[in-house]
Amino acid sequence: MPCSRTLKARHLTIEQILLSIIYLNIMIRISYALIVAALFFAATACQSPLQEEPQNAVTAAAPVFFDLKGYMSEQVEGLKASKPRVKKRVSINGKSEEQLSDDINFEEELAIFINSDINKPAWSDKYSKDSSFSGGQLQNIRYLAKEENLKTQMMQVSFSGSAVSKIELKNRASAAIVTAEETMTYTPGKGYSIIYKEMPVLAEAKNFTVEAVFE
Repeated sequence: MPCSRTLKARHLTIEQILLSIIYLNIMIRISYALIVAALFFAATACQSPLQEEPQNAVTAAAPVFFDLKGYMSEQVEGLKASKPRVKKRVSINGKSEEQLSDDINFEEELAIFINSDINKPAWSDKYSKDSSFSGGQLQNIRYLAKEENLKTQMMQVSFSGSAVSKIELKNRASAAIVTAEETMTYTPGKGYSIIYKEMPVLAEAKNFTVEAVFE
């Protein structure tokens, strides 16, 4: 299987795999419209331009929302120090393969989560916030985008006591002829998962899934 040979050749980060899918789409599609769509995703794979904070925005003294970038950066440093082995299962359009590696660049691997951060002063009115409590303890905080053009449409942070127990994200990017969605989960000390769906208007949908477990 072409996908399997590519994945076995070397360890790929999530963002590299997504870019590889985009490149393959360009090669196999002869439709000009779909080539434009592939270039669109290559440009927005790391961060949507719609989510760039204006240069003249004033830095907030305290976090506007949950500081995903800061939290994930701390997680990266912790993983770099503990160096866990990672068991990863990758599926592309139904074809799956498992990878096992003890030499992971966690900064690159988890960049897709860091790039979904919504904690920016310019977006203080762009998301609604809903908190749930049980027995006086904070259980989760859920943020929902008020505008469809924002890349990160949902972020939910769950807690166990005062510690984060899970982070869930839903991202969306779209153009006139293609839409892409990402559903991501990060569980501290356990691993993460990403479900990526690309839905072109003029072609079949593409699916990419990765499940990673820290050992």
